[in-house]
Amino acid sequence: MQNTQHDDQDYIPELLALMPLSARDVLICNGGSLARAYRRRNPLVHLTALGNCDPDDVDGVLDPEGLANDPDGLFDLVVLNGTAEGSKDPVLLFDQLAARLKPGGQLVASFENDAHWSRMCDRLAGQPVTPAAMQQEQIPALMKGCGLVLQRVRGRRLPVSDRQCFDGLMRVGIESGTDLNQLELRLLTTHFVAVATRPFPAESIAPPVRFHLSELAVGMDVRTRIPAEALSAEPAIQVSHSVKDLTVPDFGTAGGIVLLQRPRVSDPRRILDYVAECQRKGIIVVIEYDDDPSLVARVLPRVDVPHIYARNMALAHAVQTSTPVLAQQFGRWNPEVRVFPNGAEDLAPIRQHEPGPLRVLYGGLNRTGSDQLAALMAPAIEAVPDLQMDVIHDRVFFDALPGEGKRFREFLPYRDYLDLLGQCDILLMPLEGLPDELGKSDVKWVEASSRGVVAVASPAVYEATIRHGENGFIVRKPEDWSNLLIELAADPALRTRVASTAWEEVRQGRMMAQQVAHRRDWYLDLMSRRDELFANAIRRSPALAAALAGS
Repeated sequence: MQNTQHDDQDYIPELLALMPLSARDVLICNGGSLARAYRRRNPLVHLTALGNCDPDDVDGVLDPEGLANDPDGLFDLVVLNGTAEGSKDPVLLFDQLAARLKPGGQLVASFENDAHWSRMCDRLAGQPVTPAAMQQEQIPALMKGCGLVLQRVRGRRLPVSDRQCFDGLMRVGIESGTDLNQLELRLLTTHFVAVATRPFPAESIAPPVRFHLSELAVGMDVRTRIPAEALSAEPAIQVSHSVKDLTVPDFGTAGGIVLLQRPRVSDPRRILDYVAECQRKGIIVVIEYDDDPSLVARVLPRVDVPHIYARNMALAHAVQTSTPVLAQQFGRWNPEVRVFPNGAEDLAPIRQHEPGPLRVLYGGLNRTGSDQLAALMAPAIEAVPDLQMDVIHDRVFFDALPGEGKRFREFLPYRDYLDLLGQCDILLMPLEGLPDELGKSDVKWVEASSRGVVAVASPAVYEATIRHGENGFIVRKPEDWSNLLIELAADPALRTRVASTAWEEVRQGRMMAQQVAHRRDWYLDLMSRRDELFANAIRRSPALAAALAGS
């Protein structure tokens, strides 16, 4: 069977993706590198291991022989990384693991697909296959038998490496009358990941709330991909996603929630008709926006942008944003506003800054005065001959930067940007401090700190987060940009101390894992108040009332 995993990766990515980050007490079975990967995303979790693991990666280890004697209900999440090969009674093992769950907790388990084409071909060739595999039809009965409610099953599929064998199996299946699509899906799936919940006594598990992210401004992972992927692991939420598409999702009669990210829809009738259609179908419209519309109007430039957003937010049933400053502004147009601060998706291992060449990263988009800022770096470049400056997107800054120790990148996908950031020592975070910038978040500090990088920033926005010399540095005077670079280049111990303090603060309070439950619970609360939200929207907008009355 093909394998695209790293040599030290003992799990499939789909298993990690379906492990809820809201869990606080977790049991992982047979997952050494899985435990490390999950802790990077959820660093405050209490991890217990059963089976293969490095004791340094977990907080405790369970003895497999004593599993049946341990008290019930210890864990929010139990993860089984593959069926337990070597177990004399896998069904008993599932019973014992399910009993370890608290009511409302999840069991997430990966299974090798016994019907995968490679296993079928091996059988036909008389070759042995590993016994610890399962067909999809067996999963519901297994979960039900141990008192759990199956909530979702996700498959993993990889390209076919032996087309002749695969095509032969497809011909046999088609000749026997099997549906072509179902047959192909069955043969291509290498693994299944199942998620099941232990219900509270005498209570049933509610169907998941349908949630659709309409990503209208791409490349903003912190506000789109990262929270959407975290929500996708919450069994109470069923997430779907589209890009640059303002189509009303089909949720059936149950309705749901659609999150419109930065909908700069200038046609009043179009957004009105969209919200009206959603309301008719029981769909709550939430607008996600994390900038001052006046800033967007200045950058485009387009003077009608603030009016467009005021109108669109008033039409929506709720609004979410990234800072209290923006929440106060948007609350004038729609009182149903929730702040979700920007957070880190994962946390790189803590690092030690070493003597040697200093590497500095700067990135700028639609920034004015970049050439003057670049000129301020000249004393540092002269004083630190081995200083290396990496510049993202801001060509004006790059061209004005003195010296040859510089590299330019036009654009980087977010994960590549974080990888580059993690190779640097310092991140420069300038802001002019204009009124329309004051609603910005401190996300660059979060990103730098999550990678063990020292943040050097303007006072605007960042002064609320950075304590100078403790978890970053604040530039008070123009010459401070170079002075701080010179000081930090000469003192790696200072860089290590400041970066470590900031890293720990992100670990303790600025991870997506620490807010995903708040997001989930807010969306569930919105659904519970749907009629109230619909009535409020009608009161705010006579045009919406008229559109609904005419339907």
